[in-house]
Amino acid sequence: MMPNSFLRLAVLISVAVVIFGCAGLIFGSSHFHECAESSGGALTTFSGCFIEEADEAITAFSTFVIAVFTILLGVIALNQTNDTRILRRAYMGAQPSGIHIMTDRTLIAHVTFVNAGNLPATKIRNAVKIKWFDDGEKRDFDVVDIVDQSTIRLLPKNETERGTASLSKHDAARYRAKEGFIYVWGRVEYEDGFGKNRWLTYCHRYNCSKPSVFRQHYHHNDGN
Repeated sequence: MMPNSFLRLAVLISVAVVIFGCAGLIFGSSHFHECAESSGGALTTFSGCFIEEADEAITAFSTFVIAVFTILLGVIALNQTNDTRILRRAYMGAQPSGIHIMTDRTLIAHVTFVNAGNLPATKIRNAVKIKWFDDGEKRDFDVVDIVDQSTIRLLPKNETERGTASLSKHDAARYRAKEGFIYVWGRVEYEDGFGKNRWLTYCHRYNCSKPSVFRQHYHHNDGN
């Protein structure tokens, strides 16, 4: 939204334009000069000449000012609409929810998706990967393609949880040996409540020496 100081400045500039513009039109008019000369210095006749010219000038410049303010109001309305959408739209986030041991002793991670916005997130699709790495500051990750076309809907301030695929036997052995790091990364696509497509990429890191200590990774977290 435009600040009030900008609007006040616009009003002052418009008033100044009207005053100086009208003065320029009036005193620069050949018709005014002819009328003034024919008055012979009579104040009443001179005033009549001035009023006649001023009426036309004020009408012209008032039309111009109205047009300018109509444009300004249109810009303000557009900004207010954009501000409303920013404040009310759905915002999806992904939070780490721990490493879990399944009944068959395989290991998976959980991811909690949260709609932190004020409108329902619709047509939500997602995909996620899990893998062990020895690099605690890994930057490059495989691209996550969303193959499953099924979607869900998530209301404002609500969340839903999903699990990953199982860690490979090799990666699970490294995890149990408390070596390296487990990374969970993925992608979410959804509509924000105003029909606009949004996306989110996320990455969570688990320290295998302290599996209960997990966090958002420094890389591969982005969105629109």
